[in-house]
Amino acid sequence: MYDGKHLKGATGTAGEIGHIIVDSGGRLCGCGGHGCLEAYASRSAIEKKILGSMKKGHKSIIAESIKDSGVIRSSDLADALDAGDEIVLNAITEASEYLSSGLASVINFYNPELIILGGGLMEAIDFFYDLTVKKTFAKALAVPAEKTKIVKTQLKDFSGIIGAAMLHQG
Repeated sequence: MYDGKHLKGATGTAGEIGHIIVDSGGRLCGCGGHGCLEAYASRSAIEKKILGSMKKGHKSIIAESIKDSGVIRSSDLADALDAGDEIVLNAITEASEYLSSGLASVINFYNPELIILGGGLMEAIDFFYDLTVKKTFAKALAVPAEKTKIVKTQLKDFSGIIGAAMLHQG
């Protein structure tokens, strides 16, 4: 946001920071590109990291949570983190490292007044949000960071759907 207004950009897609490239030639993203922030800092990226560690023989209490569905939900991650699961802690910490780098880059480049973080992962895991905000401000330039506020939505897993609907309304 700038001057209290959401800037849409020339095509209405401004603010889609999930596709900032953080690792040229890196992991495949759902958009078809490689190295996008989303491929490193989303719930699905964390899930892939944890499942990869488990395939290598590392133990995680997440295994019990995914027996039936095979999917790791944000609440499963929160529960495993609360139980001290090291694989989950490492995956979330790595995701926070990438996300905070992307956010610091946005602050340095664009100097926004407000950054809104949303989604089930952000809302389910205070540790992820708090660590990401702390790291973001540590990485960003002091002057632009001083005027930037980072908050999280209260929309749970519906953030993307509601955001898309609002953009469609014009």
